[in-house]
Amino acid sequence: MIARRGGPWWCGATQTSSHIIADMDDTHPNARRVQTELLRACTPERRLAMALELTDWVLQVSRRAIASARPDLSPQEQSLLFVEIHYGRELADRLRSNLKSRKGS
Repeated sequence: MIARRGGPWWCGATQTSSHIIADMDDTHPNARRVQTELLRACTPERRLAMALELTDWVLQVSRRAIASARPDLSPQEQSLLFVEIHYGRELADRLRSNLKSRKGS
C-alpha cells in the first residue's frame, strides 16, 4: 500500500494518479513502448471494446470476490455489498430501502 500524508492514496492523498501508476509500474520501458504503439494503432472502436471488456472483467472479479468472502450473504445482499463497495454506502442504503418498499407492496 502506498500511503502518504493525508491518508492512503485511494482516499485522496497528496499523490497524483500518474505518480501512483509510475510507482506501481514494473513494465520494462521497451515493452511499454510496444504496448503504447499497439494501442495507438487500434481504431477508436477497438479501444472502446477493449475498455468495455476490461470493465466487465473487473466487475465479474469483484462480484466473485464478494461471493467468496461472504458466502453467508444471500445473492441480493452480496449485490448490495457490491453497490456499497463501488458506489458508496448512501446509494446502497437507498437501494436497500427501495427494495424493501417494493417487497412490501
